[in-house]
Amino acid sequence: EARIILKAHKLDKTAKQNNPEKLKIGNDNFFGENVYLIANGGIEIGNKCAIAADCKIITRQHTYGEKDIFITDQIGKKKPIKIGDDCWFGYNCIVLPGVTLGKVGVAAGAVVNSSFNDYSVISGVPEKILKKKITNLYYKIC
Repeated sequence: EARIILKAHKLDKTAKQNNPEKLKIGNDNFFGENVYLIANGGIEIGNKCAIAADCKIITRQHTYGEKDIFITDQIGKKKPIKIGDDCWFGYNCIVLPGVTLGKVGVAAGAVVNSSFNDYSVISGVPEKILKKKITNLYYKIC
């Protein structure tokens, strides 16, 4: 896989991506060590996002619908991912196909397979809203 080569970004040399023609990245983002951007279905990332080490943003998934065909020979599904401005991703997050995220924070280790609006702090497997950020203060969701 090709390495990401971008201007105006803080980028670890081990960050990788595929399908660069389907990758749209805004300005002044940070990509940590071993970040993977699997852009088969298209990835759009806004401005000033921080994506920590070992995060994966994946726009394709395997299908296993035909019992007489090996899974490696079946055509997978591709869905785009959209990430807004000012997002933060903790270590080892996974964002799955079809997700749209506003200005959010994603806690370390979260697996995100649903879309979330601005000012959500997401954590867990499966993900859930942990907190909401409102006017620079965080409020815990009960």
